[in-house]
Amino acid sequence: MLPYMPKAGDPGANEPDGTSLLLRAMFFEACRRRFADGTRADVIRFVAHARVRRGRNAVQIDPAVAEKLILEALTATPAEGLTEMQRSQHIILLCELIEDENPTWGRLDEYLATARTRAAGA
Repeated sequence: MLPYMPKAGDPGANEPDGTSLLLRAMFFEACRRRFADGTRADVIRFVAHARVRRGRNAVQIDPAVAEKLILEALTATPAEGLTEMQRSQHIILLCELIEDENPTWGRLDEYLATARTRAAGA
């Protein structure tokens, strides 16, 4: 079960192909794999590193929002007070998590398979 599900009227809530739900499930899976034994400090370091790597585009990642989204994925407790626009940062963070891991094609297939299962159960 995903801690945050789009509500009726939210962007992507009524997508016929479920793309938003799949991306959200992939984000949660990537967070769980990356921070399985991590601490809050590891999350903060990751967000800081992601912002540095983005250079001039660092403004795309709000550190407070990014940390909330990652902690939401790790604790399965919905983060309060985030707009759908802020929640969309999970896509950028997913890209950063995948880039950090530098997975093989087989590993990416595992991500997709796990995310599909998680999204189907949402």
